[in-house]
Amino acid sequence: MVVLVGILVPLTVTGTWALRTVTNTDHYVSTLAPLIDEPVVQQEIATLVVDQLFTAVHVQAKLTEKLPAPTKFLAAPLTTALRREANKAALSVVASPQFAKFWNASNRLTHHAAVSVLSGDTQSGKATKISVELNKVLINSIKTLNAKGITLFNPILATIQHAQSKGFVVVTAHQLHTVQTAFHLGIKLRVVLPIVLALFIVGALLLTVDRRKTVLRLAAAGVIGLVVLEAILVFARKTFINAVPNSDVAAAVWKILLRGLVNEIRWVALLGLVIVLVAWIRGPSSKAARSRLALSNSWAWLQNKQKSHELGTKTAELQHRAQEMRGLLSAIACGLCFFIVLIASSTTVILWSFVILGVVLLALNASSLKRRSA
Repeated sequence: MVVLVGILVPLTVTGTWALRTVTNTDHYVSTLAPLIDEPVVQQEIATLVVDQLFTAVHVQAKLTEKLPAPTKFLAAPLTTALRREANKAALSVVASPQFAKFWNASNRLTHHAAVSVLSGDTQSGKATKISVELNKVLINSIKTLNAKGITLFNPILATIQHAQSKGFVVVTAHQLHTVQTAFHLGIKLRVVLPIVLALFIVGALLLTVDRRKTVLRLAAAGVIGLVVLEAILVFARKTFINAVPNSDVAAAVWKILLRGLVNEIRWVALLGLVIVLVAWIRGPSSKAARSRLALSNSWAWLQNKQKSHELGTKTAELQHRAQEMRGLLSAIACGLCFFIVLIASSTTVILWSFVILGVVLLALNASSLKRRSA
């Protein structure tokens, strides 16, 4: 039963997050909204726009045709300079507040198609990818270039207004269909998973003799399950990034799309750690009993202090209290280190957290180590 709870907790957290984020239009739009603020995404969209402009208008050929014979060699550097100006124009459009509003409106429109694909409903939505059309960006970029005196792209303006441009793909068809089965199953189990998890927990507490120990084991199993889930997400992120040409954009999309899930995993894991710590302190072990006594004595000691500056003058007494509470403090230090490992995105931070944990544990247990060596 403990193992089942360890499996159901991460499944319930993931399923609840996915259904709340994907099926609710407002949550879906707010989840994707920060994506347009990512510099790599803005640059990718600007590059797509410029590529489409230069594909529709053969800039270098036109310049070569119009330049006098002695200066035709300038066509290539002039094309590069024009591309640079076009990129600046497109970036200014993409980074504008107006495009942010357009981005949210487009995501609101594509939300229904995304849910249709994920649910396997091809009748109400035939979209096979989640993308944002770039016609407005193309048109506004041409107008920005016009304001700078660059009118080379004006002939295609009317065509763009009535044609469908190559959009910015947020999630590809392959990625959508990969999770289609899991999403469809999640819709069916959206009510079942939380109820089954609650029944397992209640059943375990009713059937057990030592409820404190059962609570500790169930919370620990849930935390371990969430740690395994986060490890799976780390490997899945690498697969997701490596599956597309632009890994920087893929990394930004992954971070924005899953930041809500990662936060929920970490907060639930922190809650589980607190439950484990409380259940352990209430236990019958000698270390738990000493920790309870030390907490009680420390609280009474703090209440008896009349002036806060007196705390700094009682170094020996503070050391004595720390020694009394070394079991509890060691558990708290381990819990904090564990939580840092969960939330850290850098290997350096993780390594330093273990180093600091080792120093803290050595400092807390220095006196007992000296006694043993003596």
